Amino acid sequence: MKKILSLLFFYTVTFTASANYIGIENNFRTIGKVQTDDQGSTNFLEFSPGIFVATSMPAPYLTNTWFYPSASLFFPQGSDDGLYTKWTAELNFHLLYPISQNFDLIYGSTYLMNLIVGAGGTSLQNNGNSTSTYYVPEESRFIGGFVPEIGVRYEFFRTKYIYLGILTHHPFDDSARSFTLSLNLVTWI
Repeated sequence: MKKILSLLFFYTVTFTASANYIGIENNFRTIGKVQTDDQGSTNFLEFSPGIFVATSMPAPYLTNTWFYPSASLFFPQGSDDGLYTKWTAELNFHLLYPISQNFDLIYGSTYLMNLIVGAGGTSLQNNGNSTSTYYVPEESRFIGGFVPEIGVRYEFFRTKYIYLGILTHHPFDDSARSFTLSLNLVTWI
């Protein structure tokens, strides 16, 4: 059954696509939630580039709406002390609704995946007014989950687009809620 579903998905995406896209993406992750220095400053617009591919096809049973699945793979990021490397990828299950001739509304769910590869060892980190030793495991950990995403796409040249979207992490938990801003430059292929 898995093989049949996989072949059906491959056929649908490959042979019924109305358009295919490729581009570059930058995610400004969990804005204001990650401490970046000893003074307690938090992250704002960090550079986190990746490669983006997408396709679009008419959504069945929905008028003037397109199924817009996409995938992104971001360049790996490592810790300053070299004790771990983080790989991030996204699978987007979105719908596209044209708002006007140049603007599209894109909304749906994103499966955000992180693979953290530990090198093992210890790391001396600030802990309030003092420092503490933290142990870094010598193993890999996978973290994944669905987050809602909504954004707009603007066609600024023929077949060239810019997308600005927002992902909401833990939308119903006031203390854990955070936002990621997504910026894509995309072209038809």
